[in-house]
Amino acid sequence: MTDLSMHSPGLAAPRRTGPASAATEARLRARYRSEARFRSYGLFALGLTTLFVAVLLADVLLRGLPAFTQHRLVLDVPVAADAFGAAGQADAATIRAGDYYPVTRAALAAAIPGIESRGAERQLNRLLSSGAADVLRDRLVADPKLVGTTVRAPLLLSDDADLYLKRDSGKVRSRPGRGALTPSATSGEVAVTSTADDFAAELAAIRAALAAEAARLATEADRQ
Repeated sequence: MTDLSMHSPGLAAPRRTGPASAATEARLRARYRSEARFRSYGLFALGLTTLFVAVLLADVLLRGLPAFTQHRLVLDVPVAADAFGAAGQADAATIRAGDYYPVTRAALAAAIPGIESRGAERQLNRLLSSGAADVLRDRLVADPKLVGTTVRAPLLLSDDADLYLKRDSGKVRSRPGRGALTPSATSGEVAVTSTADDFAAELAAIRAALAAEAARLATEADRQ
């Protein structure tokens, strides 16, 4: 029988299990754990960055969306039969070239009555854009038979009115009333009275605010 040598080329070298080998394996495991932590930190940072970018883009989109919208005032616009020439004889070209400012101004004045002073009338007319009647013009050109009737059309608001409505201050809050409201005037300083306690909550809030201010002033006066 032939003895096999421990260093025969066909056999693997024996694995060392001494202290040096254990230390090496410990260092390798520590290195693997460090690399795993590093990858985890990188993935976490990447995810956090992605989240911040998504929030930033969402904020930009939400703030920019109003720029792609326009406010319009829907009015019933009476179009006289002779608004663009002789009654019943206006063609598409005449209707397209017509002056719509008096038509829209009259419709706006009819929708918001009680304007007496010239200054208030100018302010009212500035609510509409110079291109307010574009939709109305397109409808009349498409169907000249609408001349001489009342057309319900959305009139484009001016830039100032549009920006006002896009801000928070332009939001209108409404609630059902319990009584009949009566204004004291149609221009200038107007007082509105109600036959019921429609303003009870507002009056209570005003009284509370005045009482708190009076208490603050009294405390300050006593201190001085």
